[in-house]
Amino acid sequence: MTKRTLNLRKAAAVLAIVLAAAWTAPLPSASATTLDFHYQSPALTGIAGHTATDSTGIPANQTVCYAYGLGSGALSSAIAWSVEDFTGLVVPSPAGDWQRGIDNSWYGSNACQATGTSMGFQVHKDSSTDTSPPGDIYGMQLAYRWDSLNVRPWSSSLYGADAMLRLQTHYKLGASDRLGSGIVQYGQLFVSLADTSTNKSIWYVVSLWDSRGLQAETFLQDTGGTTNYNIVTHLTDNARYATKHPSSQYSNGTGTNDWYGAYITKENLLNAIADLNAAYPSAGFSTDPDDYALNFIGCGTEMYSPSGTTGWIGSSISDVIALTEY
Repeated sequence: MTKRTLNLRKAAAVLAIVLAAAWTAPLPSASATTLDFHYQSPALTGIAGHTATDSTGIPANQTVCYAYGLGSGALSSAIAWSVEDFTGLVVPSPAGDWQRGIDNSWYGSNACQATGTSMGFQVHKDSSTDTSPPGDIYGMQLAYRWDSLNVRPWSSSLYGADAMLRLQTHYKLGASDRLGSGIVQYGQLFVSLADTSTNKSIWYVVSLWDSRGLQAETFLQDTGGTTNYNIVTHLTDNARYATKHPSSQYSNGTGTNDWYGAYITKENLLNAIADLNAAYPSAGFSTDPDDYALNFIGCGTEMYSPSGTTGWIGSSISDVIALTEY
């Protein structure tokens, strides 16, 4: 890397020891009687065939490590160097079977890991070949796209009046570095909700961690290259757009629990839609939860880094799940 390498290596080594433990938290129990699983991270036996970039697009019905804002070659090379130093995720040997990145000779450059139900992400702006990504946003995530609109998490006919969408994952922050004023880094678990009555979509985002600290719930139009609107919430005891699972870590929490679970009840959804429609009258999203379908789920880490700034961030996730609880 650059002159920061010595300090980077020291910091990364310490964090790797702290973060290297395997995922051990049990699956929290349901608060209702029945679960219908819509998505569960599959147990991958290698990373080959499970990468995508914003240049290639995301294949349907397949779990991939998706890199965006980092250039078409961000995940093009097998990586043998220790991405674990940045993400905290240990992979089997040989490492090149489980890791893809931009440059096998550049320690600390963009790289992704995929092993079992876990993924690790090293997002490194300096090694990006995209000089002006939409919104100055760089990131990596586990991504899965449905090829139909058949998954209706709040369907009254399937699940009754009290259906809740439940989103959950393990998320761990690894090593990071931010240079320059205005850089923001954050971890997110999110879905795309397609309003089948209007053919418009919403990114419904649960913030897990933010370098600025806990941010207020908000809604806005996407600046990252899609036509979606964004609804951004978090895990606290009094959020309006999501309900924290009793066993979940809090957003920006400092405890040892790395499991995050959020319910999006019908009330949460309608609160968000009402506020969004009031702010953007032309949006006109449906107020009937039955109209909404899941067409995408993602979980990972993103960095906003405007021109003239640079930085990097490592993180890891495991066991991303979306289900209806009723």
